[in-house]
Amino acid sequence: MEVNDYSECVKELNEVDNEIKQIQALNKEYMIKLEQVGELQEKCVQQISHQRYRLAVLSKSLKKELNMPVKNAPAGKKYVRCPCNCLLICKSSSIRIACPRVNCKRIINLAPSPITPPTNLSPGMSRVICVHCSDAFMFNTLNNALARCPHCRKV
Repeated sequence: MEVNDYSECVKELNEVDNEIKQIQALNKEYMIKLEQVGELQEKCVQQISHQRYRLAVLSKSLKKELNMPVKNAPAGKKYVRCPCNCLLICKSSSIRIACPRVNCKRIINLAPSPITPPTNLSPGMSRVICVHCSDAFMFNTLNNALARCPHCRKV
């Protein structure tokens, strides 16, 4: 696009100048809106961090509440806490109960097992006491090197 006449050049220059002024006005409006968006973003970030704090406080207090029985056990029943942190309810006279959780299934001995002297042990059988839960059980030392407690399932 060539301009041959001086008056056309001046006319084109004025049009370019007007377009630049429009672009500057749009840019100024854009910068104002961008600043407003930044302020709103700052407020949102502050509110989100405050909500995270409030949720953490609520979560902590709920965990405390979930670990405590709400009230005493009903008559003839008692509460038992499994090592997996599951709260179980059973009869007061229960001696053993099993945890119902799929990934736990522990057998919990409620009454201490009576200590009786071993009578007529077969060769290799030993009475073992678990260091984790203090449960006593029989273990064949000839077949196995490590004893797994049937109560807490730890080696």
